[in-house]
Formats: sequence, structure tokens, C-alpha cells
Amino acid sequence: MFRSIFTLLTVFLFNFANAQFVEVSLNEGYTQQVFYQFDNDHTDIVENTDWDIAFSTNIHAAAIHLNEATGIDEFQVELYLAPTNDFDARISVGDLDEQLYNDEVSWENGAFNLVRENTGIDFGWGSYNAQTRSVEGTRVFVLKLRKGNYKKIKFESLSSNAFTFRFADLDGLNEVNTTVDLNRSTDGNLIYYSVANEEEVRKVERNWDLLFTRYNTPVDDGIGGFLDYSVSGVLSAPGVEVAEVNESPQNADLPSFTEYLPDLDLIGYDWKDIDIENVIWTINTERTYFVRLRNGVVWRMHFIDFEGVSTGTMVFEKFVASLASTTGSDLMQDVAVFPNPIQNEAEITFSLNDTEDVGISIFNMMGQQVYKKSVRGKGGFNAVAINDLNLMSGTYALVLNSTSGKSVSTKIVVQ
Repeated sequence: MFRSIFTLLTVFLFNFANAQFVEVSLNEGYTQQVFYQFDNDHTDIVENTDWDIAFSTNIHAAAIHLNEATGIDEFQVELYLAPTNDFDARISVGDLDEQLYNDEVSWENGAFNLVRENTGIDFGWGSYNAQTRSVEGTRVFVLKLRKGNYKKIKFESLSSNAFTFRFADLDGLNEVNTTVDLNRSTDGNLIYYSVANEEEVRKVERNWDLLFTRYNTPVDDGIGGFLDYSVSGVLSAPGVEVAEVNESPQNADLPSFTEYLPDLDLIGYDWKDIDIENVIWTINTERTYFVRLRNGVVWRMHFIDFEGVSTGTMVFEKFVASLASTTGSDLMQDVAVFPNPIQNEAEITFSLNDTEDVGISIFNMMGQQVYKKSVRGKGGFNAVAINDLNLMSGTYALVLNSTSGKSVSTKIVVQ
């Protein structure tokens, strides 16, 4: 049994031992957005012009998002709160003054949710009715589409896992009544809809980790205020957490459990700056991100290049920093290395719940395995000596894996 499990661990560690460079392109002029998956580099490309709004399949959030992924040469889809909550009333463009944007902190708040009142039952576009057990629409919005035409829109309800809504011209003509059924998307977390084309476009699968896209966010205007500005950056998926470390990848320590946050814009856009004088982008080399996936695996990533509007290409390096979280009752506890920094030999201590085999591996910062050893661990406290390392001075990752699937990693320094 140990042989088969160890083989699986070896396969997994092969990926750990090879840092990889990944290139993601938003296309020339930023006309696309790209959903990315770490473990297999799978990408799902969506044309920005295909959709206008997106529905979250998390019915408890009742979130509706605006398409902010506008290409550089495209007209932006704009959202306004209507001056009236009467859908049948005629609306004038001149009365529109409150433009709305997505909340770049949580996927549970889209642009249509941000006008909610602090009541707990208000979802912005509508309020929860305990008697009908549905969210019923209360507000009217106005969309300005890419061709410059306007549509008023009201979401009538979220009931039985389906959004029912209607939209029309501002004078009431060309009304469309439709429904988006969330039950048809059991494996997706977003459903895209095109108001311009009056059709449901597609769903986005659940297994993506990062979204490379354009979005609006408040940016310092340099004179003490902020402007809502369209930027190119990276948003994390629901359930994915990120820790930002302002160190180079070689010097960045694996963050503690509590340092990872679910805010979707923690990677964001500010890993790069533009050199206006030379018209080139510069990358912040002293910024490293640790991305903890839903399965507990942590990937370290840092950006290498950004080519701007000419190709929309972003390049980053990825490296498995930890095969699982380092805390919790199901994992190895009390891992320590003495001394640290080490020279030619050291002692590793750890505790186990039960007797099992443990694999000990050391990787350099290029992801190459430079040492490995297997030991029989016992329930309780363990101390294992490692010697004859013959390693060059530098920073390394020590990884422990057990036959029960427990895993932990920590940084060591060799003098």
C-alpha cells in the first residue's frame, strides 16, 4: 500500500519540482477574458462582447454582475440606478446620474447588489420575502450597451433557483420577458447573459482558479481623490484565497494560515506600473503571491512580464509552495528543523496521530528535488536526523508527506 501511495506522491511531487512559466493573453486591445486553472493550465476564453450581465449560481448570494471587461477600443457597458422603481415609467437619459460598478472584493456582490440597504434581507435589486421564500424585485436599473443604446431592466424574482427579469427601451418599447434557470448549470458558478442579443450565452465552469480580465476599480488620481478606472488584472475564484508578500520569490516565506484572504482582487492589477516616459510596463519584482486553492494546495506565483494593449499578454511563474495547508487536526503537527539555518546535517521533528510512513524531501527555489528520504513515523513525537546534505548555500523548501495523505512544508536556510 505504501508503494502505491508513494508513487502517487512522487507523481505529484514531480509537478512540485518543476517551476513553470505561464503565458495568458487577453488578446490585442484586451478583447477577451481568460479563466485559468493551476493544476493543468486549462484556460476558458470568453469574448468580452458576448455578454452584458452574469448571474451567480449561488442562490444564497442572489448576485448579479456587470460586464466590466471592456476592450480598449470598445464602448463600455454602463449601469445606472434608474430614477424610478416603476418599470413602466418612461425614463430620460438626462436623469441618470448614479453609475454602478461591481464590488471587487466578493463574488457575492455584483453591481446590481451594491445599492442594497443594510438590512440583511435586501439584495439591492430585490428583497427577500419570507412568505414566498423568494427574492422579489424592488429596483429598476438602466444599462447602456456597447452600441450606445439604453435598456431599462428589472429583475422580478429569484425563485425556485431561477432569475426572472424583463428589459425594454427607455420608452417601454421592445420589451423582453425571460428567465435564467440556475438548475441548468449544476457544474458552473456563473451564467452569462447578453441583453443586446436577448439570449443566455454560456456558463463558466466551477473549476477555475483565477480570472485574467479588465475591470473597474478606484484608482488614486494623484490629487487626493479616486477615479473609477478600467484596469487589467487578476481576480481569484470563489473559495480561492490569496496572501500577498512584499518580497521577491526567493525570499518570500510561506504565509501562515491566517494570512490568506478571500478578497477576489488581492492579486489585482498593481503588480505592474507603466513607465510613461519610455512607454513600457515595469513589474514589481518584490511582490509574490501565494494562492491557496479549494483543495488546500498552495501555489506561489509572481509576474514576469506584461505586454500591455498590443497583445494583452501577462506572464507569470508558478510553483507549488505547499501540497496542503499546514494547520488543522488532520495534518502533521509541530514540524520543526534544528538548527535552522543548517549546514551539512539537521534534525527534523514532527508529531503524528498514528504510525505511518513519511517521505522527507528538500527542493531548491528552482523547484528541483535535491534530497529525499523515507522513514517510519510513530504516533506521537518523532525526531529524524538528516545528514550528508552537501547543499549550496541558499533557501530551500522542506516537504513532508505521509501515506495517509498528510502534507506540510516549511522553509529552511542552508549556510
